[in-house]
Amino acid sequence: MTDKSSSPDRVSSPCASARWFLIPALLLTACAGTASGAVLQVPSQFGTILDATIVAQVGDVIEVAPGTYTEDVSIWAGFTLRATSGPAATFINGRVTITGSNGTLEGFTVSNPSGEAIRIALATGANVCGNVVEASVVGVHDLLSTGSRIENNRVSGNGNMVNGASGGVVLFSTSAAVVSGNLITGNNGPIASGISLWFDCVDTVVTNCTVVGNIGDGFMNDGENTVITNSIFWGNSTQAWGGPPQLLLQHCIVEGGTAGAGILDTDPLLTASGQLTVASPAIDAGVETAPGILIVVLDGEARIQCQSVDIGADEFSICERLVRGDVNSDGVVVPIADAVFLLSYSFQQGAVPPCFEAADVDGDGTVHGLADSVRLLTHFFVGGPPPASPFPSCGTAPSTTLGCSVGACP
Repeated sequence: MTDKSSSPDRVSSPCASARWFLIPALLLTACAGTASGAVLQVPSQFGTILDATIVAQVGDVIEVAPGTYTEDVSIWAGFTLRATSGPAATFINGRVTITGSNGTLEGFTVSNPSGEAIRIALATGANVCGNVVEASVVGVHDLLSTGSRIENNRVSGNGNMVNGASGGVVLFSTSAAVVSGNLITGNNGPIASGISLWFDCVDTVVTNCTVVGNIGDGFMNDGENTVITNSIFWGNSTQAWGGPPQLLLQHCIVEGGTAGAGILDTDPLLTASGQLTVASPAIDAGVETAPGILIVVLDGEARIQCQSVDIGADEFSICERLVRGDVNSDGVVVPIADAVFLLSYSFQQGAVPPCFEAADVDGDGTVHGLADSVRLLTHFFVGGPPPASPFPSCGTAPSTTLGCSVGACP
């Protein structure tokens, strides 16, 4: 398995190393905030979150133990509000408001059926990361703020069919917001339900988001210089992109297609929980230089696991290094020797291929002794189709159930 998490192309931010595990609905996190002050504990030191926020100062961290907290909360200064055991165990029933500079919310399940779950208002550098945001009129609502980072959250089941500005993530007259690594699904609204930009948002970055199954616009753009990269928009009612110079859309999977470099109109083949399956066209199809790309993803894995970055919030992590067709794993494809090795295994109980992924010459997920041998031989001797990628050089491929017991690359 390849680990490229140290690549300089990926950014680190107060929320960039959020490690919330989505397996399929359990989430845990640890956003890397810059805490420099006191640690305030709820409920052992303060009975409610509100009590702790009243005394918190810039740089402090409020650590919240598992439980359900029915209260409205304000992060009014540059302190961090963090759940110690993640959103699967820590719930806020009410609205969380972030104002001021550099406030951080991480690791909660937040729901507010009567309004916004998370409201960022007139803030600078707010961070919302590693949360589950659900069952609210608006999931995350950012108004008139600068430099907000909304990262690695699961935003689902929000919105109503009355309020136009309802749904998952709503930006209103913001500047330089980054929306990255979020799974946004099952939200609804009469106009916009996934990600929506209202009233001249400027310099918005949307990267590696999965926006699927929303009723209303999966994306609505009323902004300038919006850049969307490495994201999936599928199964939504519609999209309202706007157009250049307002929007740069690149290296995304978009149902119905649209203008932009590297746009795929192909089913992303996701699981019900929004994860990539082994045959997904999103695997390795993104670009590593995307603005706002994070070091880790929702499930805590490094952002790159196979050959390149994937499209969407998830990163397919089961990969093998191999050369397709190197059946005996000697580091080089010799067509007759490798074909004989495979045929001997298949029909004469010969030695077992050390790497079944490499023996799957046509890459269909199954080793067929005759078919895979024919594919290998016809390519070399009669100009037939080559083995599936990676070939002819060593590379990294998504792994099926075949696997490799011995590394197939030097």
